[in-house]
Order: sequence, then structure tokens, then C-alpha cells
Amino acid sequence: MPKQFNPPVTHDAFFKALVSNPQRAAALLRQFLPSNIAGLLADAPPRLIDGSYTDEALQGSQTDRLFEVALKSGGVAYVYVVLEHKSAPDPLTPLQLAGYVVSIWKRWVRGKGNRADALPPIIPLVFYHGSRPWAVPLSLAETVAGDEALADFANGFHYLLHDLGDIPLQKPRADEALWAGLAALAYAFRQLEDEAAKSLLTAIFEALKAEPQLLRQAMWYIVNKWGADPAVFEQAAQAARLEGDESMLTIAQQYEAKGMAEGVAKGMAEGVAKGMAEGVAKGMAEGVAKGMTETLTRLLRRRFGALPPA
Repeated sequence: MPKQFNPPVTHDAFFKALVSNPQRAAALLRQFLPSNIAGLLADAPPRLIDGSYTDEALQGSQTDRLFEVALKSGGVAYVYVVLEHKSAPDPLTPLQLAGYVVSIWKRWVRGKGNRADALPPIIPLVFYHGSRPWAVPLSLAETVAGDEALADFANGFHYLLHDLGDIPLQKPRADEALWAGLAALAYAFRQLEDEAAKSLLTAIFEALKAEPQLLRQAMWYIVNKWGADPAVFEQAAQAARLEGDESMLTIAQQYEAKGMAEGVAKGMAEGVAKGMAEGVAKGMAEGVAKGMTETLTRLLRRRFGALPPA
């Protein structure tokens, strides 16, 4: 008997699972930091720093990870990675990020005897996978009204943005698992035709076969967040040759069964509704008339007291 569905996998949980692996985090930074910045980093993998700096009110729409990276010069820097998982850009993002960066520095200062000199550089790196184009300023200065000379007082802060809608549909030769995870995130808010969805799903499943745990998380994430046809999902699982893994195939089969059940339920509901429409309409009309009569009678009694039978 098939197992029941797992609890839904959130954007937050899947993104954290993807980037919490040190090698994958290193690949993420190599690929998405500017080459002049990436060239300053030492070969040591980034170290994940515990804790979140996102406002509690925004934890349902933002996910953050803070990494400490060693520099070739001997010091350290921090890369603050944020996933914006709203369907549309948030115009407050520059201000929010500035607050998070200051919070990171404050925590760092507390560990250094409250000395605020030689603060480590912090690079905010934002990933966005909403369906609407990103049209939010990339620096705090661009949000400040007034003359340019006045805006310069806020000119020290900017962030890097990567729209996951630009992730290629074709599987690359390097960093396949990273690409697959980002591709899964990219199409949570974007629709694909069935053939394109099948091709992309097959490539994602194939890229993650070497990491079964992440593959399961990706499959559950896609089941809960994509709008893919369950039949297309199962076809992709078969094309990726997941038949040998019972747990993987179970996910696909349950998704297919869920889609069939929803279709049958919808068809039955439509049939019953059509068959009962006339009777229900008649009953509703009678009920409304009766209810209106009773309400009007109560109002008249409240205003005038006992009513004559006529």
C-alpha cells in the first residue's frame, strides 16, 4: 500500500537543503559572484554561520544563509545569501538588506569586544524566482530622494541580484546538482508547456540521482510547488530511470494518483451539480423566501408589537 504524502516542502526548506552542503555552496559562490570578487576567495570551502537575520515578519517570503569565506589575503569576508520567494519583487528589499547587513556587523562586533574597526566585508547576494521581472533598485542610494550629493550619503550599500528565470533549461556539465536545485526553484512560479516540463524534470532528476536525499527533497518540492501535470511528472521519473528506487517511484505514483483523484472528484462534483441544479435552485428560492418572511415578521414585531393575523 502506498505511503501517505509527506508534509509540503517549502521554498525555505528546499533552498537551505541545497546550499547547506559546503561543496555546493562553494560552487554557488564561484558561479554567481563577480569574477573579480570570486578571485579574491581562498580555496577553502565556505563555512555556514548559524542563525537567521531575516525579520520574523518576512520569514515566510525570504530565506537567508550566511557564509564566512576565507580570503587569499588572509582575512575573511561574509556572503549573505537571500532567496526572495515572493511571486513579485518587493520594493523594500534594499532597505531590508541594509538592516540585515548592519545586524550581522553588530553581532560580529559583540564578539570582538565591541570594537567597530576593521569590519569584515559583507556581500549581499539575492536570488529571485518570482514570475515578474525584478525592477527594484540594486543600491540604497537609488532609493533616496534629493540631489545626487545628498544621495551619496547612502551610496555605500548595494547588492548583487540573480533572477533564477535566467537559469538555462539545459543541464550543464559541471555542478549538475546545483543547477538542478536552482532550476527546481526557478519554475515554482513559472509555467512550462508539457513537453518542456517533461524535458526539464527529466534533466533535474538525472542530475540529482547521485544525491538521493536531495533528489527526494526536490521531487517533493516540485510536487507541492510546481503546476506540472502529474502524468508529465511520472513520465519524467520513468525517463530518468528512477524505477529502481522504490521511494522515488512512490512519489511519482502518489502524485499521479493524487491528480487522478482530483480529476475524478472534480468530474463527479460537476455532474452532481448539473443534475441537482434545478432542484437546488428551487429549494434555494423557497428557502430565501421563507427566510425573508421570518426576518421581516421579527422586525415588525420588534417595532410594533403583536401583529394581527391579516
